[in-house]
Amino acid sequence: TEWGTTTDYRQCINIASSETAHETLKHAQGGFFISIVVGQIAGLMVCKTRWLSITTQEMRNSVMMFGIATEFVLCAWLAYCPGLNSGLGTRNLRLVHWFCAIPFAVFIFIFDESRK
Repeated sequence: TEWGTTTDYRQCINIASSETAHETLKHAQGGFFISIVVGQIAGLMVCKTRWLSITTQEMRNSVMMFGIATEFVLCAWLAYCPGLNSGLGTRNLRLVHWFCAIPFAVFIFIFDESRK
């Protein structure tokens, strides 16, 4: 038979089921939440050193460092607690997904340091 003359058409194979798509969305929402927190921490360090460079004005504020550590612990708790995962619509993240926003945070930090 010639090309296109047969009636045996094949349907496109469904690559991802609806359940897989929902799980992927929940992983992405968890990663986005962590990315927002990393961006907030970069913004905090930029605002703390508004006039002086970070090399001149060191990170000696123990309350701020405690706040950053608490924020990371809270993010880990929200990301990995089984009851909260279903309530927030997120899923457990791999460790590499915690680092997705670090290039953007570094860019914000370098831009601000070069401005000073």
